[in-house]
Amino acid sequence: APVGTDHSWLERWRGHTPIVFVDRAPVGLTTDTFTENDEAGAHLATTHLLSHGHRRIAYVGDMVHLSTETKRVEGWRRALREAGIDVDESLVASQVATREAAASALDRLRALPEPPTAIFSANARSSMALAHVLRGDPMPFVGFGDFPMADTLTPAVTVIDQDPRRIGALAAERVFKRLEPDAGLGLDEVTVIDVSLVERESCAL
Repeated sequence: APVGTDHSWLERWRGHTPIVFVDRAPVGLTTDTFTENDEAGAHLATTHLLSHGHRRIAYVGDMVHLSTETKRVEGWRRALREAGIDVDESLVASQVATREAAASALDRLRALPEPPTAIFSANARSSMALAHVLRGDPMPFVGFGDFPMADTLTPAVTVIDQDPRRIGALAAERVFKRLEPDAGLGLDEVTVIDVSLVERESCAL
């Protein structure tokens, strides 16, 4: 489950060790990979907020240079463009992984000449930080990735739901098949798992 930006050093291992990437695709290496449909999930979340009448939707994330977030940013942008809305990059807040960072990002966003009326949160870390900061001054938001107690908060948080159990099982099955000399597997494959919207209360404030 990579966090770096160059995995080419693993090339020398591929001849004798099966390697499967999960959650994020490798950089500089071709191997079996299982990821979620990050771009489509971000598009779905943003479209859902658009359907509630929002036109100024902020993107709040963490490490936007990683492949998961670059795809989620693009999904956010695509949904806005399809709705005929110009993408305003001032609505992007990155490195939001703590309550302090979330509070700072919200202060900046709310101080814009045209502040956002809703937020797409690109990962569970950002969502948990936002949920805490927004308790006293709520703003509609949808998060990418469910997290513990998201459904018990007030308001309960609408999320794009991933299926880590399925990804883990598929990845493990692929490793075991790669270990079988007569499994008949072909070239390395990239498998993209669909995500879904779990609608709760946070997007309809």
